[in-house]
Amino acid sequence: MKAVYQNKPLKSRHFKSWFSSKWDWLKSRDGKEAFTTLTTLLTILLFMYTAVSKLLEYDKFVFQMRLAPLPLMQSWASVIGRIVPIVELALVVLLFVDRMRYWGLICSLMLMVLFEIYIIWMKIMEIQTSLRLPCTCGGIVSKMGWTTHLLFNAVFIFLLGLSIYYEWKKRKLKIV
Repeated sequence: MKAVYQNKPLKSRHFKSWFSSKWDWLKSRDGKEAFTTLTTLLTILLFMYTAVSKLLEYDKFVFQMRLAPLPLMQSWASVIGRIVPIVELALVVLLFVDRMRYWGLICSLMLMVLFEIYIIWMKIMEIQTSLRLPCTCGGIVSKMGWTTHLLFNAVFIFLLGLSIYYEWKKRKLKIV
């Protein structure tokens, strides 16, 4: 009796074909639009949530900023404590308005890069001093460790960068 070998597709092949089809859709115009819309929505939710958290817990936010080992942050904590949530809410408005979305994405990327630099600085201070200072982000986001926070922001920086690229290409095609 002969054993019959059937060439069944492996699960990895199935995953590759699924991923390939999704990647092709993402590269299409509809996929780019959906990606940019999703990134915009996530960024609006993030900034709205953190801004409201910072405003509701203003005293805690300022107190935690004064703990940071940055002399400028310690002396300007009350001013920064007002400016950061206002900037985040302004970015929410820019992202929400279609005509301003491109600039909202660019400004959001710049703000996220500034936050990422701050997180890197705080991670370096944690390694050097073994002192774990709290994150000043507000809400659930502030419960993350510095490394997790670094990765979280890196994901948003990537999403925003790719969305800006897609929006730039779309604007370039409209001009030509």
